[in-house]
Amino acid sequence: MKILALLPVLFLSFAAHAEPAADENLKLRYDQPALRWEQEALPIGNGQMGAMLFGGLQREQIQFNEESLWIGDENDTGAYQAFGDVFVQFSNIKQPDVGTAAPATIDGNSATKWCEENRGAFPLIWQARINADDQKSPITRYTLTSANDVPERDPSAWRFYGSQDAKTWTLLDERKDVAIWPARNSAQSFEFKNQTAYSHYKFEFLANHGAPHFQLAEIGLGALNLASTDTAPPVPGYRRELDLERAVHTVTFAQNGINYRREAFASYPAKVIAYRFTADKSGALTGSVSLTDMHKATISAANTTITAAGSLAGYTYQGGSSEKKPGETYALALTYESQVRVLNDGGTVKIDGDKITFDQVNTLTLLLAAGTDFIQDRSKGWKGEAPHGKITARLAAASQRSWDDLLAEHLRDYQGLFKRVTLDLGTSPVAGLPTDQRLANFKKTKERDPQLETLLFQYGRYLTIASSRQGGLPANLQGKWNKDNNPAWRCDYHTDINIQMNYWPTDMANLSECFEPYAEWIHSIRAVRTEATAKAFNKRGWLMRGESGLFGGSTWDWVPGTSAWLLQNSYDHYRFTGDKDYLRNRAYPAMKEVCAYWLDSLIAQPDGTLVTPIGL
Repeated sequence: MKILALLPVLFLSFAAHAEPAADENLKLRYDQPALRWEQEALPIGNGQMGAMLFGGLQREQIQFNEESLWIGDENDTGAYQAFGDVFVQFSNIKQPDVGTAAPATIDGNSATKWCEENRGAFPLIWQARINADDQKSPITRYTLTSANDVPERDPSAWRFYGSQDAKTWTLLDERKDVAIWPARNSAQSFEFKNQTAYSHYKFEFLANHGAPHFQLAEIGLGALNLASTDTAPPVPGYRRELDLERAVHTVTFAQNGINYRREAFASYPAKVIAYRFTADKSGALTGSVSLTDMHKATISAANTTITAAGSLAGYTYQGGSSEKKPGETYALALTYESQVRVLNDGGTVKIDGDKITFDQVNTLTLLLAAGTDFIQDRSKGWKGEAPHGKITARLAAASQRSWDDLLAEHLRDYQGLFKRVTLDLGTSPVAGLPTDQRLANFKKTKERDPQLETLLFQYGRYLTIASSRQGGLPANLQGKWNKDNNPAWRCDYHTDINIQMNYWPTDMANLSECFEPYAEWIHSIRAVRTEATAKAFNKRGWLMRGESGLFGGSTWDWVPGTSAWLLQNSYDHYRFTGDKDYLRNRAYPAMKEVCAYWLDSLIAQPDGTLVTPIGL
């Protein structure tokens, strides 16, 4: 049994026209961009799609998923997949020189790693500020430790700098054409001449060995203990927030006398993720937009749209209870597509290879949509029409509407669910602090922070709305957010407790509509599980193994009680709603089938009593 949930440190927005002022106590707020996907990036979602936003100044990363991007079939769980990223690179905005050392590279543990996809599109920056007490001797050596897998991700070219003020940098060392490390989790040291003890050090990793991702496990500078340094201080004037009351992510900062603002939301009605970049000075936005893909899709740009189109054929889950051998594939393979449309006010936008560049733009708006050819219908082989037509139509419709119109529609839809529940647990003395500081304070002092507890409760409701909407698929282990193709525990529907846990609070939190994907998924896989149960046990009804996939394929061990446990949620939902149509068409047929298995499994005792078996 695994319990896994998406818990970045906690998660934000902006108001429209006559709307009441936002509740500051329902915002996740940070004073610096995110470096770590799990702890710091902030999630938005519309049920069908989810995205993690990092809030970088010079480069914004939008890592996105689509709920049906699965590998597997009716026999094998497979795994939920990562879709790709949208990168927005600004050539006229400078990344502040503050400590930006990737935490996984300074934790003293070679089992963790810094892994980032950039496909060689831009240098990856690693930067550390050194404590005053540790600056006494010049550094003349650094050590790089390779990660645990994929040798082609090792760095092959980089530059290493030192600085006293993090503004003016001195090149200390440069390497080119460095060979792949001799082994995984192995350390190599590089020496250079240097007579100055600097306060700041920086790597610019320029290339690796051709893989779409770059990664390192550890970085060491001389004998310094970097793990003890403060490597991620706040950026002056920077604010990143997720407004739970509005489901809008906002970044604001000032640079060179220009005030920049960025807003993003995931619209359930429009089925798009929308991101707008603005500034209070005309023509202040110049840079490029690129789209990446995690499955070797063909990426092309035309007019104002970048498209990635590909297939999941040949991809298999490499780990767990059913790791495929070379050459083995699944009986099903979905095709998929993502599109990002670039809209501008002022300035110019043009195609540059598979990117779109923008120059001296006043407002830049991105509309992102993605999908597969999956349909939730076994009788049709789980596959329907190619996703291109629907995605193109969706973006065409959204691009004809104003930002204010899309936002207002999103707010009406989202707040119709979210604003049904308010919770007041009292006032916190530290309510004005950024979320990460409040969490650190709570951990250190153990003093109650009732408004943080309220924020956590409402954050759970926010994530439910963001990951489970009518007409879609249920929330999996990480909801709808996943950055790996071989994710922990497949990022699947773990039936030994996890999917049940996802939906325990749904009705109690007054989000009954969000339960529908759970019921529809169970309905869609009943026949698959009935056949598998009959084959394995020669009994009526159906059972689940401990993990399950999109198509009903189920690997790992049989856990006989899980199917009944799944349907306890279904019955509880009926008790909350009193919806007899739901009971008649979804809950009761499934409960009757599962009861048939247990009736066939009853064991007669000497006195004639019938009891359920302890095991299978």
